[in-house]
Amino acid sequence: MNKSRNFMRGERLKLEKLYNSGEPVKTIAESMGRHPSTVYKELQKGYTNVMDKNGRIGYDAELAQRRAYTKVRAAAEKKKAKAAEARRKKAECV
Repeated sequence: MNKSRNFMRGERLKLEKLYNSGEPVKTIAESMGRHPSTVYKELQKGYTNVMDKNGRIGYDAELAQRRAYTKVRAAAEKKKAKAAEARRKKAECV
């Protein structure tokens, strides 16, 4: 199993190719060295809300990449704001 928590862009592209070609999630997970639940969670990030030729909701790797990046950036901004607030409170106490 892959030790990395997050999918990288190349892995998302591979997932898109396999999933959109009709491969079962269990087979995809095994070929990528991931747990099936991890693959399902990743698929949710890139769902297009449009049915594909296999009768499943389509997956777009670029959409998943943008959503993951946005989530990371939002967390970084929140952390930055929290640190600034802590510095401001500390300065008020002095």
